[in-house]
Amino acid sequence: MSSSDEIREGDLEGFEDPLFARGKKETRSTKRTQSGPNSTIVIALVGLALALSLLGYYLFQAQQRIEELSVDLTASQGSLVEVSQDLESSQGKIGDLEQGLGQSQSKLQNQDREIKRYKGLYSEIKSEQEQHSRELEAVSIQKADQS
Repeated sequence: MSSSDEIREGDLEGFEDPLFARGKKETRSTKRTQSGPNSTIVIALVGLALALSLLGYYLFQAQQRIEELSVDLTASQGSLVEVSQDLESSQGKIGDLEQGLGQSQSKLQNQDREIKRYKGLYSEIKSEQEQHSRELEAVSIQKADQS
């Protein structure tokens, strides 16, 4: 080969052989095809990461709400214990009042019997007094007649 017939390496850089052009296009299209699924996988992974992040956020919010409800429940249970104690105390007081009411009713019944007895005695005394007044009047009329 002569020096003019020799092909230099630098001369072939821009040259594209029409027979090999088809192979290069296929290689390029293969690269595009390979980059397509890679970008789909990346998008799917980003979407999955986003979904997991949102799920984590909602789980965190739910945990916070559960803790708040737990605190509220504990406070409500404390209030319920206090109300139960107050109720037991009130029931004891009501029992004492019922007992006192029963004693008062018994005393009132005794006093009512005593009042009825005194009324009976008073009416007996009054009738005896009226009887004595009539007798005295009769005696005084007799003495007046005798005199």
